[in-house]
Amino acid sequence: MYALAGDAPGFKEASRALFAGKQPAFLACVQEWPADVREHVLQLAQRGMVRA
Repeated sequence: MYALAGDAPGFKEASRALFAGKQPAFLACVQEWPADVREHVLQLAQRGMVRA
């Protein structure tokens, strides 16, 4: 996620929400990101949440 969106608005908040398992907050943070970046990050995050 850092490689794709490390300088995106709300990146730090999105990271915190992701690692805290706060999916609604995470989704809100990535909403303004470019669609392709957002979709890829959401796919990666979903894979990580499934493994947990």
